[in-house]
Amino acid sequence: MNLLKDKSLLRDLLYKGDLLNTISGGVVQTTFDIEQTAKGMYLSVEAPGVEAWQYSVFMHGENLHVLLETPTAQDNSENLEDFMNIPMAARAFKIPKNAITEAISAEFDMGQLNINIPLEGISDRQNEQVMRKINIRNRMDT
Repeated sequence: MNLLKDKSLLRDLLYKGDLLNTISGGVVQTTFDIEQTAKGMYLSVEAPGVEAWQYSVFMHGENLHVLLETPTAQDNSENLEDFMNIPMAARAFKIPKNAITEAISAEFDMGQLNINIPLEGISDRQNEQVMRKINIRNRMDT
């Protein structure tokens, strides 16, 4: 049996090698920029080659979490263990007490994720320990 002629085996081996490289530290160079003004806090995240669907943004308590994930499943995989996502980058940001958490928005445009956290003057907001996902609007879809 010539293993080099088995295209399915070769594709699986290359895919697993790429996944192993990612798990072992072969991650994308991600930049996080933060700007704060009186009106709001603005975060921009840029990672070469990362698509909008690979980002996850969610709030938990007084933190905003940004994750970049790569899927491990192949299109024809039926194995449940193959559907685990591997993180490529993760970062948590402290949300200011005077943030209007209901108005936090995220938009992906031309390879960059932009997150807007509007601020109000004074707030007595209590930090809830509830997790809430922030939907990412993709400008390419509109």
